[in-house]
Amino acid sequence: MELFLERSKLTKVWLDDLCLGEQNALGLRKSIPWEAFPGSHRLTIRVDSKTKPFGVGGHMLTTSVQTDWNGLLGDLHLEAHEPVWIQQARVTPDVPGRPRP
Repeated sequence: MELFLERSKLTKVWLDDLCLGEQNALGLRKSIPWEAFPGSHRLTIRVDSKTKPFGVGGHMLTTSVQTDWNGLLGDLHLEAHEPVWIQQARVTPDVPGRPRP
């Protein structure tokens, strides 16, 4: 299971009392280990709108836009996966080493 937050400020996530970590960026993708804990759970998300990401600028960080008013913005979802999945693939061609026709 993955938690995806498209636009957020400094964000910290807990599953029940287990801290899953924090992200000081303009978004978050975090693995949620539901399969390790059968039963009901509480997912807690804390957003700190006062702390600005280091070295990042732009209109999203000003006090006159929606992330300062709402904390979380855009696509927010939990995504269930199979126990093993391909999250990203990269193909790198080897042109000098390719066989000649």
